[in-house]
Amino acid sequence: MKIMYNIKSYKEIEEYPSQNILFIDVRSESEYKKEHIPGAINFPVLDDSTRKRVGTLYKQGYIDQSKTVGVTHISKKLPGYFSELCKLSRKYDHLIFYCARGGYRSSVLVGLLQSLDIPAEQLLGGYKGYRKYIRHALVPLIEQKTFVVLDGLTGCGKTEILKELKNLGGTILDLEGLANHRGSLLGGLGLGLQPSQKQFESSIYHQLKDGDTLVFTEGESTRIGHIILPRILSQSLANGIHVRVSDTFPRRVERIYNEYGKNYKKEELYQALDSMEKYISQENIYRFKKLLEKGETKLVISQLIEGYYDPKYRLTKEYSFHLENIDSKESAKILLGTFTDRSENIEEGVRCLRRL
Repeated sequence: MKIMYNIKSYKEIEEYPSQNILFIDVRSESEYKKEHIPGAINFPVLDDSTRKRVGTLYKQGYIDQSKTVGVTHISKKLPGYFSELCKLSRKYDHLIFYCARGGYRSSVLVGLLQSLDIPAEQLLGGYKGYRKYIRHALVPLIEQKTFVVLDGLTGCGKTEILKELKNLGGTILDLEGLANHRGSLLGGLGLGLQPSQKQFESSIYHQLKDGDTLVFTEGESTRIGHIILPRILSQSLANGIHVRVSDTFPRRVERIYNEYGKNYKKEELYQALDSMEKYISQENIYRFKKLLEKGETKLVISQLIEGYYDPKYRLTKEYSFHLENIDSKESAKILLGTFTDRSENIEEGVRCLRRL
């Protein structure tokens, strides 16, 4: 029986009537971990070591032998994969498989699954094709949005407000969440590794594509940790509607303590303090470490805010209005309350917000 592959471009997939879709990444574990289509799961055809062996044999001209190694490896996984994919095919309307370029790994698996009556589809061009689509689609998508940008000194609760806005049904762009970094020199504390630049840009696209025209986000510099904001996004944020968020100094200290100061690893925090030596004297860094050893975490936070963060992040923009963040949920309601119907009266809502 001849198998007719069901191969679709990412653009075609986005236009499916049903978006009950699961992408299945058949690349190796390390390829998937580095970057993948957001929401995709990993069913590796070849693990990292086998992929390297197959590639070496292929480059040396041992084509049949390389295929034999690959087929032998995947054949051991097929029973488990088949059982799981049968369950997934009942849960999702579309199972779409992809490898690096839409080549051997995905086509072999899709052909086999189709012969077993599992409605598998293959992504045209694989992950490379998907990334090409994202690069071209991201700029016009960002240009369609109006951004309300929350600016404020460290610890004033901008991230909390964003979360409440999302809970209330607003569209947000959580750049720090997508970058897995809080944006400051200590912003990576306790968060682990950041995503790749490509993964970050893909995540921006997926967070924006199905949302409202009006998007709430935080003010960011052009860099979040090692991640760089796309130029069009930086320009759109600069031209957005800027809201000044403030809170009292004690509440800011308490908020930062709750986020950073309770569960940090001492060695990680010491390393982060050492990275600030361009801005803080060695004498003060040593003093902060001694205070931390005594459990004076809030005192260190207070002195860092007063001596480093506030002077560095002076807010000099012109703001549409000032929001005192007494309660983050109420602050979110104030922002959303400006728009009686965000989907139909967005332009009037923006005009109203600018007048506040």
